[in-house]
Amino acid sequence: MSIKILGGVARNFELATPKVSTTRPTSVLLKRRLFDSTQHFQDYIFIDLCAGSGSVGFEALSRGASKVILVENLITAFRCLTENKKKMNDKYPNLGEIQISNDDFKRWLSKNHNLLSNNPNIFIFFDPPYEKIDLYEELFNSIREIPFKGRLVVEACKQKTMTIDEFTAKFGEIDKLFKQGTSYFAIYDF
Repeated sequence: MSIKILGGVARNFELATPKVSTTRPTSVLLKRRLFDSTQHFQDYIFIDLCAGSGSVGFEALSRGASKVILVENLITAFRCLTENKKKMNDKYPNLGEIQISNDDFKRWLSKNHNLLSNNPNIFIFFDPPYEKIDLYEELFNSIREIPFKGRLVVEACKQKTMTIDEFTAKFGEIDKLFKQGTSYFAIYDF
């Protein structure tokens, strides 16, 4: 299976996806709503935690992000990220910088406090396995400790994670919300 970049310089570029059932691609319609709402990512550092194939991060790169950081702890998905990075760099050598990290998102966040607290042009995307609610809690605890100044987009599912009302009660008022089927993006501006 492959996923295509939806817009920007690398529009229609095909990305490989991990051949494991533990990752799930973000819905095309949901991804399109997010990127259509922001349009340009110039001067942004886009961080994709639990990156899988990296499709969301590579989308931001295609739309002008100056740097994309893709963090993935699953080795099969990390190999896919490495392959996609090479293909993207070969075809589009003048796009922004791509960093990939085979790391746990919590460790990565704790090692990068300076980057996250000193730069308001940070966009963090977080899409863990829906049913692992503890990961959502760990993300919000980490973000609050930094302190983070930027935008956080969290993907969840009203059936497998929690309803939007439960999410808001647990993590705070959502600044912007996009829904597609049972999935949703909760967007927070810090």
